[in-house]
Amino acid sequence: MVNQGYSEQVMDAARAAGAGGGSVLHSRHVVDSSKETVSFWGFHVQEEKEMILIISSAEKTLAIMKAISEECGMRSQAQGLVVSPPIDDALGLGELMDDAEEN
Repeated sequence: MVNQGYSEQVMDAARAAGAGGGSVLHSRHVVDSSKETVSFWGFHVQEEKEMILIISSAEKTLAIMKAISEECGMRSQAQGLVVSPPIDDALGLGELMDDAEEN
């Protein structure tokens, strides 16, 4: 997850580390209502975010995560957070995997 406008930078880093592609979801950071949010002209502003979803082989995952973190991590303007939840099952990817193996 990164600040809005940094998804291409994330994907450039991920592709350089072996990712084939990804999907970008636009989102909004929601804070606990008991905490103060940024106020602009009397309106509360929630920072827009982009979530980049990348599915990779287990062998490439760590390299992709490190590349993204180095380019777009929390200490950068992107303020990116990189996580890797395991995928136990997925439907619909088999056809893509079979096509990739044939080429």
